[in-house]
Amino acid sequence: MTDRFARLISGLRNVAEFALNARRALFIAVLGALIIDLVVFFVLGWFGVRPEKAQFVGGIFAAAFFARFDPLIGNWLIQIGSRGFGSQYGVRVAGLAAVALFAVSLRSPLFNITLSFDIPLVVVAIILSGVSFLLLAWLRRTLLSTEVTEFTIAWCAIVALFVLRLLYIGLPELIPEEAYYWLYSQNLALGYLDHPPMVGWLIAFGEAVFGTTEFGVRFSALFCWLIGAGFLFKMASDQFDRATAIVTLALYSALPFFFGVGVTIAPDAPLVAAWVAALYFLRLALVDQRSNAWFGFGIAVGLGMLSKYTIVLLGPAVLLFMILHSPARQWLRRPQPYIAAFVALLIFSPVLYWNATHAWASFMFQGPRRMAMPSEFALHQLLLDILVLITPSAAIAILAILFVPRTIPSQSSDRRFVFACAIVPIAVFTIYSLRHETKLNWTGPAFLGLLPCIAAQILGATRTAQTGWRLVLIRSWVPTTMALAVSYGVLLQLISFGLPVIGYPPKAQRFLSWNNLAMQVSERAQVLAQSHGSDPWIVGMDKHYIASELAFYLGDPASRFPVTSRQIFGRDALMFHFWNPESAAVAGRNMILVARNESDLSDELVKQYFVQLDPIEKIVIIRDGEVVGSYYLRTGLGFSTAGATGS
Repeated sequence: MTDRFARLISGLRNVAEFALNARRALFIAVLGALIIDLVVFFVLGWFGVRPEKAQFVGGIFAAAFFARFDPLIGNWLIQIGSRGFGSQYGVRVAGLAAVALFAVSLRSPLFNITLSFDIPLVVVAIILSGVSFLLLAWLRRTLLSTEVTEFTIAWCAIVALFVLRLLYIGLPELIPEEAYYWLYSQNLALGYLDHPPMVGWLIAFGEAVFGTTEFGVRFSALFCWLIGAGFLFKMASDQFDRATAIVTLALYSALPFFFGVGVTIAPDAPLVAAWVAALYFLRLALVDQRSNAWFGFGIAVGLGMLSKYTIVLLGPAVLLFMILHSPARQWLRRPQPYIAAFVALLIFSPVLYWNATHAWASFMFQGPRRMAMPSEFALHQLLLDILVLITPSAAIAILAILFVPRTIPSQSSDRRFVFACAIVPIAVFTIYSLRHETKLNWTGPAFLGLLPCIAAQILGATRTAQTGWRLVLIRSWVPTTMALAVSYGVLLQLISFGLPVIGYPPKAQRFLSWNNLAMQVSERAQVLAQSHGSDPWIVGMDKHYIASELAFYLGDPASRFPVTSRQIFGRDALMFHFWNPESAAVAGRNMILVARNESDLSDELVKQYFVQLDPIEKIVIIRDGEVVGSYYLRTGLGFSTAGATGS
């Protein structure tokens, strides 16, 4: 006990000596950064800037001060001046700058959360600022070591990006697609026109636990991401080793498509989880010859088909693998694959029943209706979308894995398995893009099986001498990951709280305007109700965006002021044809029509439906004193289809 106490005293003495003597300059840099951070924060707050914005600016100024007066970073800056940014010092300074900017973006949601507990603002500011720069000082010391391994970077990326998702997932307003899928949860069914029902069921689960909030709606996206992460880690461990699995999770955390499915709720969130699970069990069955894995594969595919129909592309991928790998063909003569198909079909049967009782609406929508769309060459757009979804670094790495022999250390069976599961979906969408427009997110799941191979490529290259394009590719991953992390942090800061001076980008309206729009529409609806003695309907005049967002953000008033879409005018409105009444059911009602474009409210489109139409009114959406968009409103009295033509 005496020895332990002596060691404790010795440790405290060393800490004191570090602060007062050998590292006095660092102590001054941290203290000065803390003071500048707080001064800028409170000065901007005095001028009316929101705390979440003020801390962002204060953090940037303080980080710049820290870099200027910290002796180690100052020496690095001198070395950069003489050797250029390509030196090791340039990499270290760029890394610290990226970490500092990322950390500053994390403080905004922490401010938001702590202030909700009525903690005094000054206490919150001092604690968060102090912790920020003490952590920055600690990180700066770790960079003194010449050994910053790929595992350190991988774990930092995994943890940092998970924390970023967790802190921000409930802060931005719902994007229109999320609000539309929220309506699935308010109208639970066994199927829907444009997607299977899983996303609606998951939102209903999150809402039951966390309430009707952005966090409640999006919670299941993070939940599905974690399920996918678990299966992906296990698959990478089986295929390669634990080290490769860790780097695989870092890629799964950082690449844009996979980051996005963990922070926004859409059918892709459960699809990715089911797709990874299906790949895991499929590899066990086809490569490791585990017969019991077919049952897991059937369950995964069934759940995936309840999420999004594209998982059926794994079927032809299985056949292609059997062609490429003769030992796998023996399964064609055994019952397990057919039992797996039956299990998947059984799980999928609710969607079959819904379609059978609704004139096969969903299958027609996703099949013949898509194929009947006007011809358009979109291969170039598909390729650009792939670069956006997985970054150029990953795209080049995948080309090397698929077409350059010995790029990764793996067995031929694993290479063929990865090739088959990736090339079939990509080929299908490529062929489709030759004559039809594609969607940004379609190809994302096809790259899941390739993530462990990219990780193995990274680790294999770091363990052996590499030159030429392979060396450039491997060196690109650290700056790519840092750039992605910073971009996510700044983007989430922007759409959640905004950035001072910079303002909001021109296309921010779909992310920022809905709560304010709902408030203004509600005010006009109340005035109309008082003046005419009946509550009006609110009608979104696009396909589904406006009606979905207003239904969510009107909250309790939505039960008083029903919200619907343009199907009452005989126009396409997706599931609103099933959820809301047709024209005859709302005859005689007063309505407030809401549109993004003034032309959607023109006399030619709506005058024939009303006894009286008021002039079109433009409303401006203000956020933090800045205009972020505008909408158009028009009041119609006495809705009727009697004078309508072609409705």
